[in-house]
Amino acid sequence: MIQRLLIVLITLCFACSCTRQEAATKQEIIKYVFNQSNRLHWIKKTDAFELRLTFKPSDLIAQDQMITTTKNEFDSLSNVYSKFYYFVLEINYKGKDLGQYYVLKEQDFAREINQVISNVCLIDQDNKCINPIDYSIINGFGLTPNTYVMAFNKPSDREFDIVVESANWGLQQIAFTFDKKEIQKVPRLIN
Repeated sequence: MIQRLLIVLITLCFACSCTRQEAATKQEIIKYVFNQSNRLHWIKKTDAFELRLTFKPSDLIAQDQMITTTKNEFDSLSNVYSKFYYFVLEINYKGKDLGQYYVLKEQDFAREINQVISNVCLIDQDNKCINPIDYSIINGFGLTPNTYVMAFNKPSDREFDIVVESANWGLQQIAFTFDKKEIQKVPRLIN
């Protein structure tokens, strides 16, 4: 009897250690996401381009959208935003933020920004391209890089790629691989 109980306890301890951490502060979550060993933040470079793609936990999206600071509001927003995966994309071209590059070239900035999003998709294991269901541009106004926050429906596959490419810019296909198991390990936000 004691031996069975011990086996059950050891199994439970092991199972709990394989799941996400209980909760963490915003700074701890950011540190966790940017830890390269967690495979949630990628930097890829070509001759002219540098792309950064980072998974953004839905709890941080919910916190960004809060008007008040109540637990009920956070829980409600967290429930809504947890239905999707969010990624933040930064693109530099020849050492400049892509948005700044096009402004300096006096080209149609809005058209170029829409071009960015139209060339991003989530590739599932059936090689199906799934476009973002929503996106937001955070304009750095020349002080910080422009970032593109994209929302995708959660794929059913364990592993998936986010792909960026653009023939107009001369950017060949660049793929960033994510694993749902790694995403599920991200700690929840203490609120």
